[in-house]
Amino acid sequence: MPARKRTAVLISGRGSNLQALVDACRDPSFPAEIVLAISNVEGAEGLARAAARGIATKFISHKDFASREEFDAANGLRIFGQENCSTYTPPCCRRFRESAYTARRSTPA
Repeated sequence: MPARKRTAVLISGRGSNLQALVDACRDPSFPAEIVLAISNVEGAEGLARAAARGIATKFISHKDFASREEFDAANGLRIFGQENCSTYTPPCCRRFRESAYTARRSTPA
């Protein structure tokens, strides 16, 4: 069986998508393991949810950056270990297209 991909999850609130991924990771054939949860919301419930499951957490305040691009670049550095790699810019998305995936809630909260 191939090694699981070490995966970081960006969250902003309750962590419902994070929980779905954590649940999926219980299946030995699931190709990922969640190793980090990052939020720009201090005290986000999802960070506590991740910590309770032994997943590392990081709070990065978007208010500490002059622009969204700088904030995204900080996330890119934290996740991919690459400077000048914003999590949402085309160059970073192209570079990591095999390892980046976005999940959005599709039902109302």
